[in-house]
Amino acid sequence: MLLKLSRHISACYARAAECKSRGEKVTDPELKTDFLTLENSWTHLARSYECVESLERFLLSAYSYKERENRTK
Repeated sequence: MLLKLSRHISACYARAAECKSRGEKVTDPELKTDFLTLENSWTHLARSYECVESLERFLLSAYSYKERENRTK
């Protein structure tokens, strides 16, 4: 699961960068705002995935610790 999330995170950051780049190239203020909004949305989604990934690592670590403790008993 971690590998799959990492790919999603990378894809989100790539989309955010693409939106930023496009926003910098357009002259229409409305389009600039739209691209900035999209950039922020993609960045927010990437950070959400990072949070889930961090929680997953924590839970897997806790589970692994618990399993080792149970084997020593």
